[in-house]
Amino acid sequence: MKKILVLVAIASLSLGLTAASYAQDAGPAGGQIQSKRDKMGKGGGMRGMLKIQHDILEGLNLTPDQDKKVADLNKALADKIQKMRSENKGTDGNKNGNALERKARQEYQKELQGILTPEQWKSYREQMLAKMKELREKRKEKKGDGKP
Repeated sequence: MKKILVLVAIASLSLGLTAASYAQDAGPAGGQIQSKRDKMGKGGGMRGMLKIQHDILEGLNLTPDQDKKVADLNKALADKIQKMRSENKGTDGNKNGNALERKARQEYQKELQGILTPEQWKSYREQMLAKMKELREKRKEKKGDGKP
């Protein structure tokens, strides 16, 4: 009887150790959930677009007055979006929240157009559209769509 119990214990232990060795690793950084930023690479999402916008605006040789107005406008947009997101947190208002954010960004674009000269605005729009197109193409390549 003792021999059977010992055999059962050994079998259980070896099965348990074998199963543990085949278990899946914890994932990135010891079990932390992988963020969208990690999946998309550096500078994805809104933060990446703000960096692109900053680089483009730097190349437009803004006056100190324009610089200050753009900085104030950026801060106002960031505050507005943060407030909207905190108000929608934990609710099912994602679609409504996204629509409100989109509207806030459209208003931002109109105000930015008022700050820039017509030549600066034209250059800004052309560069932003080209950069967004480039990013879309890169995203398609990563997905493996192969569609132009």
